[in-house]
Amino acid sequence: MTESSIAPIRASRHEGQGLMLDEWWPAPRPEPSDMDEARLVKMLDLVLTRMLDGDVNGAMDNLFTFLRIHRHVLTEQSWRLSIQRVCRRHPLWGLLLRDPLTRRAYDKPRGSAGDPVMLDYYYSRTAPAGISHCGQSIFDYLVDTPTAHSIRRRRDLLAGTVDRVADRFDRPRVLAVSSGYLPEGRQSRAFQAGRIGTYFALDGDAESLATIQRVYGGLGLRPVHASVNWLLQPAMSLTDLHLAYAGGLYDTLADDAARSLTRRLLEMLVPGGTLVIAGFAPTNHGREYMEAFMDWNVYCRDELDLERLISGPLSNLIASSRMYRETMGNIVFLECTKA
Repeated sequence: MTESSIAPIRASRHEGQGLMLDEWWPAPRPEPSDMDEARLVKMLDLVLTRMLDGDVNGAMDNLFTFLRIHRHVLTEQSWRLSIQRVCRRHPLWGLLLRDPLTRRAYDKPRGSAGDPVMLDYYYSRTAPAGISHCGQSIFDYLVDTPTAHSIRRRRDLLAGTVDRVADRFDRPRVLAVSSGYLPEGRQSRAFQAGRIGTYFALDGDAESLATIQRVYGGLGLRPVHASVNWLLQPAMSLTDLHLAYAGGLYDTLADDAARSLTRRLLEMLVPGGTLVIAGFAPTNHGREYMEAFMDWNVYCRDELDLERLISGPLSNLIASSRMYRETMGNIVFLECTKA
């Protein structure tokens, strides 16, 4: 299947059924009003009632749609205020925190949302032991959303890229930036067959690196315990790479940092080497839930935003590039071949 074209944003059962969107979706206005917050409270009250009645899927469908509508009519500042004033003061939030995905993202035990343990929940679709019935129902809903499918598809697409590079180069040198638990390593046929020369896994979390060392030891894995800033240092020693990729890191980087890292990664490649960057699109499904209840805030970029990262003098390092989205359309990929 070709990924060269942009996949459409697809409707799903998670797009609140039975709602007259035109009634809820007025034109954006610059400032919020008491009516905006009162309407949001009413929306959350309805969701809470439906959830307490046992219809968790229907309640979550409505919540995702209500939040999307509410954010659309507000400025960014007003949206952030409504999160603090309404979403995180409403009784519904207490129920949502029973879900281990929502709780872990909000608590950030390793410093940020989307950590390797949390992502493993998405990959395995298995909740930790001791979860309540309500928490399990919310968890089951969230790991079946379009965003969850996109996260799993991202892993698979990155694994496929590793395999293609291994077909082009004999025992290639590969770098995963902010590797986490290296989930694509399990999916890569080339890596599992021992066809990767050295697979550098760079991460600032020593616990994550210790985990993948146990899982992938003997397959050419080389953990690198360092921050991303280390890659930007003149004395940095990783060179002659055939593939460098970042599956989720760019979601945490502002544009200036993203451009600097992109240049350095391209400089580290051999001619003909491949760089892959992946990140959430501004239109990603469930973004409002992520921000309002998970405190999972990311830098979202569409194709034009990614194109700006490689424009100007940086384009001289690139022989060709392409952009595509995974099938749900929530994550955008930029793939560059070095000149």
